[in-house]
Amino acid sequence: MSKHLTTGRVVRYLLLFTVACAVVLGVTFARYATVVQGQGSGDVAAVALGLTGDSTADLTSQLQGIKPGDTREVKFAVTNADGETTSEVTQAYSVSIVTTGNLPLEFELTAIAPGPDEGKVATGYGSPWTGGELPYGTSISHGYTLKVEWPSDENGSALAYEIDQVILKADAQQAQPTTGAV
Repeated sequence: MSKHLTTGRVVRYLLLFTVACAVVLGVTFARYATVVQGQGSGDVAAVALGLTGDSTADLTSQLQGIKPGDTREVKFAVTNADGETTSEVTQAYSVSIVTTGNLPLEFELTAIAPGPDEGKVATGYGSPWTGGELPYGTSISHGYTLKVEWPSDENGSALAYEIDQVILKADAQQAQPTTGAV
C-alpha cells in the first residue's frame, strides 16, 4: 500500500473537507434563519399647493405700461387646496419674485392676516418672503397684495422701451404642524 498522495486521495480529502465545512456552517448559521410573514398597507398623504390655481404666476402683462413713479397692486392667494383635494400635510411656504432685472422695480408684500388655526403668512421685506404656513386638513387660503413700484428717480432714457418679465412663485415643503388644525 502506497502512502503517497495520489489524485484519487486528494479528491477524496477535498470532498470530505467540503462536506465537513458544509455541516459546520449549516449548524452554525441555522440559529440565524427566521421566517417573517406579514402584510400591511399604506397611504400617501395628499399634497396640494396653489397660487390662485398654480404655484407660479406671470405678472408681466399686469405690469405692462408701468413707468417711473407708478405703483401697481396685484392681489393673489396661496392655498392648500386644489379642486377637490385638500392637503393632508402642513406646508411651510415662501413667496418669491423672479425677474429679468431690466427695470428697477421694488416689491412689497402685504398679507391679509389669517384667523386662528389658519396658519402663518409670509412676512419680511424684499423677495423671497418666508414664514408662511398652511395647516393640514382644512381648505385655507392666505390672501396677499403685492405692491410693485418703479421709483420716480429711476428714469434714465435707457429704460424707455425696456420690458421686464416678472414671475410670482410660491414654493412649499412639508413641515411639522404648529397650529391646532383638524
